[in-house]
Amino acid sequence: MRYEGRVVLCAYSLSDAPCCLLSEWGRGQHDMQRRTVIDIAGGRFLVTGGASLIGSHLTQQLLEAGAAAVILFDNYALGSPAVAASLAQDRRVTAVRGDITRLPELLDALDQVDGVFALAGFLTLPLSQNPGLGLDVNVLGMYNVVEACRYRGVKKVVFASSVATYGNPEVDAVDERTPFYLTGCKFF
Repeated sequence: MRYEGRVVLCAYSLSDAPCCLLSEWGRGQHDMQRRTVIDIAGGRFLVTGGASLIGSHLTQQLLEAGAAAVILFDNYALGSPAVAASLAQDRRVTAVRGDITRLPELLDALDQVDGVFALAGFLTLPLSQNPGLGLDVNVLGMYNVVEACRYRGVKKVVFASSVATYGNPEVDAVDERTPFYLTGCKFF
């Protein structure tokens, strides 16, 4: 199985101390190679879309891996304030109501952050019903995340997406080489 170019969250221990690393797999000179992308233990992280289902699970993994702080950045359009409140019972978690389309809110939240997990986005069904808002959130919002990270000196951004990125593919197995299909159009 090939994992080239994919990012994988790996957990293991060194000297009985839990450590979690975000790793990237790629083809080395002789075989598959893994390199450390982010050390989680002791780090401070911001999770956009942090009050979502995936954001809450990621936050739990970051906490279990020894993150010093996790900021849940969410506008609660799809995330739940109850999920954020539940996670914020851990003293290392801070819930911040904010929107990735508002650059000043991101700049405020990114002070002294080591890495960002960009999970916030507009889902497929609402996107098809309101493409303009979808573009604002998914394109301008992600631009704002990257720009705020650049300004604040955040070195690592992990972008997450879904199979919806590929449109409506004609195949069941989808990977990075799958062409993008928009109804009536095929892009390579």
